[in-house]
Amino acid sequence: MRPVEKGKHPTTPKRQQKIVLNDYKKAIPFLKERTGEYCHFCEMNHPTLAIEHIKPKEHFPRLINHWDNFLLICTYCNSRKIDRIPLSPYRQKYFWSHINNTLLTFKRNMFDFGKIEPMPQLSPEQKKRIVWTVLIRKLEMLIQDGKGKQLPSNMP
Repeated sequence: MRPVEKGKHPTTPKRQQKIVLNDYKKAIPFLKERTGEYCHFCEMNHPTLAIEHIKPKEHFPRLINHWDNFLLICTYCNSRKIDRIPLSPYRQKYFWSHINNTLLTFKRNMFDFGKIEPMPQLSPEQKKRIVWTVLIRKLEMLIQDGKGKQLPSNMP
């Protein structure tokens, strides 16, 4: 999984003032421009992407239009993910593509597209974080350990 570098809140070109995003959908062109037309969950290239709220908008209405709460998501991943509150401390509990360099934690299985594996050098604590990340993103059917063995979905 590649890290997402979306940068700081978009600003106007001349005065460098923050652009008002009173509708979170207005952030889509800025995210596409900065990160490409990729789903930030599955990394597939998609022309049609939606906004994913890191902290669900139903539980955190004050963050509904907050730049730091946005990722891009495809319709497939959006239909599968869990809209639940990430467990605290969410930055330490999960690997987030906009915070962590997920290239160091996950790798794609080249022979079975869509399957991800934890990197073999990870500590047991980091492997737990991978499982938590997979569970909240509803990817538990896609994750394998480094030996091609399916990890149980009831972990940790």
